[in-house]
Amino acid sequence: MTHTDVKTISVIGAGTMGVGIAQIFLLSNAEKVNLIDISETTLKKARSTLKKYIHKLGSKNFFQRDGDAERIVNKLNSSTQLDRKVFNSDLIIEVIPEDIELKKNLLSKIGNQSGSNTIIASNTSTFTITELGEASNKPEKTIGMHFFVPPFMQSCIEVMKGEKTRDEVFHRTIEFCKTIPAKNGTMFVAPIQKDTPGFISNRLLIPGNLYLNILADKAAEKDIPIEQLDADAYPFMKVGPYELCDYLGLDTNYKALKSFEKRVSPEFAPGNVLTELVKNGYYGKKTGRGFYTYDEDGRPLIDKTKKAGLLDPELLLAIQLNESCKMLEENIVPNYSIIEKVMKIGIGTPAPFTPGKHNYKNWSDKLTIFAGENNKSYFEPCSLMKTGKFINMRI
Repeated sequence: MTHTDVKTISVIGAGTMGVGIAQIFLLSNAEKVNLIDISETTLKKARSTLKKYIHKLGSKNFFQRDGDAERIVNKLNSSTQLDRKVFNSDLIIEVIPEDIELKKNLLSKIGNQSGSNTIIASNTSTFTITELGEASNKPEKTIGMHFFVPPFMQSCIEVMKGEKTRDEVFHRTIEFCKTIPAKNGTMFVAPIQKDTPGFISNRLLIPGNLYLNILADKAAEKDIPIEQLDADAYPFMKVGPYELCDYLGLDTNYKALKSFEKRVSPEFAPGNVLTELVKNGYYGKKTGRGFYTYDEDGRPLIDKTKKAGLLDPELLLAIQLNESCKMLEENIVPNYSIIEKVMKIGIGTPAPFTPGKHNYKNWSDKLTIFAGENNKSYFEPCSLMKTGKFINMRI
């Protein structure tokens, strides 16, 4: 089967990410896109959103012919039921909440009832494709497809194998993804040959969240307001890291750390400050309170004038460089140009390699000191970073 045989696609989960993924699948050469959710209200909103997205592209002359927008909208089918038209799809991707039991139960149903040529995909943020593949009972057909918000604008898809994923499934998925339109005309597809929690993107970002958790607890012990930690970063970042965590959702942050605590290292256990906020339902901007309190207009009440002198933006870069080097050592990726592209296109930030080439010795020392002072061996610099040998691994 080639990418041209991916005619019918089913997206299970019609939240923000599911709708974004359905949009780019509608724009692809697929003939039918099924969008499935347990809530008819959610599906109604999703249909309206997708129709608006497609017609907006039409008004901007994205399509070659008049009437293409309506033709593409008509590819969409939505349902609250998992039925034969879903299980007979060429590609089924789950985009449900990041709950391991929910995902395993769904993938088990898909695996038991899907066709022999169906690709089973997960958009998980932190779980391994190997464990999800085992849950599907078809690990050889199960693959990871990780998208960025919004998928059409960010133009990047991470495709990752599980331990038992067949090469044919991996390459077929990659070839199909390369045909999907994106804002800039080209969808960058990052091939990840070896399974790891978080793909490339979250594998890079979540250790930084661990660092932020450690500092938040230190600040709380010293009665230092969180805003002073963000003030430390403002010369280097337009939005402080704690404010950004509030926007992304502290519940999401907490779950990601808990997943890495189980799958990567016990040292990823969420800190006391984050745990208490989540326990009390303070998830960030969406609930009106997180690290910060938000006014009626959804703006955080932050005083940026005073710094804590605790947060070191260079150390955040050092953590990213170290994690990148670990992925190279573990053969997750063969070169760091793939990591650079994922960060630039998917995340929208530069990779740490360019400054790291000149600062890896200093950054290695910073990591060693920080790891020792905080009893976090995970932050110890790996051999590839300490020696600077990563410099020759761009291609």
